[in-house]
Amino acid sequence: MAFGPKAGFILCLVLITVWLSYSLNGLIERWNPSPRLTWGLVSRGFGLVYIIVLGSFHPQVVPLCGRRGVTPVAQLLQQAQKDYPGFKKLLYFPTWLWLDASDTALRLTTLSGILGGVLGIYGGTVGWWGLVLARLALQSVAVTGEFWFVWDYMVFEAGALVLLLPETLPLSTGSLGASNLPVPCVALAWQALAIRLMLGFAKTKFSESDVAKDNLFLQGFFIWQLLPNHLAWFLHHAPLWLLRASYGFMLYVEAILPFCCFLSGAPRFVGAWGLIILMLGIFMTGNWGQFNLGYIIVCVGLLDLNISWSMFFAQSWLLPPLMAVYLFIGFICLCLFDTWTNTAWAWFSWELLPIFQLHGLLGLVRFVSPWRLINAYGVFPPEALPQVRSTVVFEGSYDGSTWKMYPYKYQPHKASSPPCTFLAPHHPRLDHRVFYPFEMTSKSDLCSAYCINDHNPYCYTPEGFMQRMQQRLLEGAPEVLSLFAANPFPNKPPAQVRVVIKGVSPTSLEDHKATGNWWYVQELCEVIAPRRLDETVWDRWVPCPEAFHPEHDIWRARAATLEALRTPAPDAATVEAATAGLPEEEVASFWRDFVPEAQKSRGDWPTLWSRSQAIAARFGRKSLAVYERMVGRYVLLLRSSVTNEIIRDVGLDTLMGNWRLHLLFHDAILEGKAAYVETLKSPQSLVERAKRMDDARLLDLIGLLRPDDLRFEDLKFRYVRDLKQRPDRRGFITNVLEMDKGGFYSMLKFLLAQQPLTPLWLPKARLLDSGAWAVEGYEEQKKAPGNPLTEPMLK
Repeated sequence: MAFGPKAGFILCLVLITVWLSYSLNGLIERWNPSPRLTWGLVSRGFGLVYIIVLGSFHPQVVPLCGRRGVTPVAQLLQQAQKDYPGFKKLLYFPTWLWLDASDTALRLTTLSGILGGVLGIYGGTVGWWGLVLARLALQSVAVTGEFWFVWDYMVFEAGALVLLLPETLPLSTGSLGASNLPVPCVALAWQALAIRLMLGFAKTKFSESDVAKDNLFLQGFFIWQLLPNHLAWFLHHAPLWLLRASYGFMLYVEAILPFCCFLSGAPRFVGAWGLIILMLGIFMTGNWGQFNLGYIIVCVGLLDLNISWSMFFAQSWLLPPLMAVYLFIGFICLCLFDTWTNTAWAWFSWELLPIFQLHGLLGLVRFVSPWRLINAYGVFPPEALPQVRSTVVFEGSYDGSTWKMYPYKYQPHKASSPPCTFLAPHHPRLDHRVFYPFEMTSKSDLCSAYCINDHNPYCYTPEGFMQRMQQRLLEGAPEVLSLFAANPFPNKPPAQVRVVIKGVSPTSLEDHKATGNWWYVQELCEVIAPRRLDETVWDRWVPCPEAFHPEHDIWRARAATLEALRTPAPDAATVEAATAGLPEEEVASFWRDFVPEAQKSRGDWPTLWSRSQAIAARFGRKSLAVYERMVGRYVLLLRSSVTNEIIRDVGLDTLMGNWRLHLLFHDAILEGKAAYVETLKSPQSLVERAKRMDDARLLDLIGLLRPDDLRFEDLKFRYVRDLKQRPDRRGFITNVLEMDKGGFYSMLKFLLAQQPLTPLWLPKARLLDSGAWAVEGYEEQKKAPGNPLTEPMLK
């Protein structure tokens, strides 16, 4: 259905709902809470949210972020202090962990947030200060890089707005209400957040959907959601009419009822309770951390039925203009972005677009972005997709031939893994994280600058989360092992650890009854080759600014450590000085040994993986990390000599043009030192060089320096193309290939036309005439009775 008919259909349903809602006026008068009670419940409810969020994170904070955790935050802050000294470090990374980032400080931070939540529930002046304390505690642990889920964004945004609400009366008074009513513009901003969040989900889910073809969306969603529970597993096998009816209810609530909430009185009452009921249904069929409870509390603010938009500028001269700017930026986020691009869009290369004129507004967004005051929402794809999920699995071995799996507490990873029920609102961050890499993104991958990057340029690291987890498992770190269900190597750590991706699909009901198994599970591919203990990982995992993602030019420009490289007329002497502070041995070997070796079979894609392994074996990961820093510095010198006119002549004056521009610079570097210096003197030569380039040659150097990352992207997008895209629809990959989106995505047309860098097995997904999917090909499935769908569903 085209946009026009869709909009007309939505408008008709909104008008009908508004008209019918007025028949509930008598019920509303009897049962709706008073405005003061409504806002008192909102403030106290958010105290409860803080207790849940930080209470859930408390036992995980040291294993994930402590001194011997997977992401030692003290090391990250130490590097950030060098790169952004003085007040800049506080401006860009606001956290009180600057005072002390020890394991004890991390635990005290989460405990202080829990205390703040308790005070927030109690109320009064101490309650308001408790909410301030909890918000600052949450802000402080956000620098750890673990708070990037959609419900985290919601808590950050609503947690700032709740501080503008009036104080609640202390519980000792016997009242749950607020002491006063909020300023109208603040109350309306709160209600707008509830509306914007749900419309963001509706936009992502339904704007490109075809209701006639996608009405079995829930069949796959019940399985490929983050952590399916027992009810979701069985509902996946439900009759098609029930799945279609549930889809219709979800569409109505997400796409229709939020518009009713813009109106006061009965329409808002119906909209609020519809959204609350939907959240209860989602809570019963999934495990989404604190999302359902948190959003219900946000929706409670909609039960103030008396406030209207005509009152926006009443009672205050300062807050209405601030709330107007907040609502305007929120509207832009709703229309143009979603959760995937939430923390990334402000750092796109907008300055390269001549048509772009909102530099002041963009500067404001970048200034406040560390506090996550305004967010974009919307996660799930609009298509009904096959019931296949992918899971990162860590395996250890003593001999390199017999591998044992590190079992998760909650994430399905083997045939007998039961769906987990009543886990929410607890948020097991490792179990949630290992679901995402193949489904969309990992924060350290080559696409991270366009997707989830957590407002943190240090996420793009030569040793990503999975590599760091490998090292902790090789060390046998007890803190990290506590995140898993069991330690398969209780006596001593394994000699090697590898990372594989496993495909997971639900068994048939017949097979489940016969065997007790819940899933068909089979290895898709190996994404990180076996590694042995290497303590130097912890010396290089935090990237220096010159090694930030190619799209992070703004962060490089902010870094004090790169000040000397920002020169308008670099020459041969500048090239020599560019490597100051790097190990002399690696500096000498870069031009003498590495570049000649990298020039062999340059641009030969079929041999890239084997060449990268040979180079890694010859030079070692430690030297390659230094070479990557050198390349980053040489790229900076070239970038400072290239004007916007040259960029336009090359054809890369696009929102994500820095990626290909940096790869073009890589090619100039691989010509050798003399040729590179000549390019510095005559940057206009890059225009002709760009005309000769193909994607295989552009990807050559990054494939040699970061082979695991390139292989991961190669395998991931093949998985997305073959299993996460309907054959009768324009899916994500088709859109990318036809629209030639910028950045790394512009490489997909080339990548997917080649043979995969390493073997990849995928199950087969068949789209049936009914609109349901049949997934086949698992080895255990071939032995099992029945089908992956029950017979009524197949028909």
